[in-house]
Amino acid sequence: MKNIALLILSISAMNLASFADDESIFDQMSDVILIKDSVMVKSKCPPTTSGCLVNSQDGELFIYITNTISKSLHDVSLFGLMFDAYQFQETGKINTLKTCRMKLSYAKNNNYLKRK
Repeated sequence: MKNIALLILSISAMNLASFADDESIFDQMSDVILIKDSVMVKSKCPPTTSGCLVNSQDGELFIYITNTISKSLHDVSLFGLMFDAYQFQETGKINTLKTCRMKLSYAKNNNYLKRK
């Protein structure tokens, strides 16, 4: 729980609205390789997803994300996949409910949700 709180504080402190263009965040995560390629997403990820996290046989983590979606969807998807990678590196598991909550919070904080 302490790690999650630290992550939330770190994310709040950084301006992540532009993190999709700044791949330096990935340099801080060990064994995570970002691949922006729509064709790879279709071959590696479940249908109807904009990306996925893949653990290779040698233990490296790959984030595949499509490059044909809106900036807001790209940012939220990438944020969620990064959070999945963080969880996997810390615990060996991914809690999809936590990821969903983090993505929702990220989208709200960056005004990606339209209010009606």
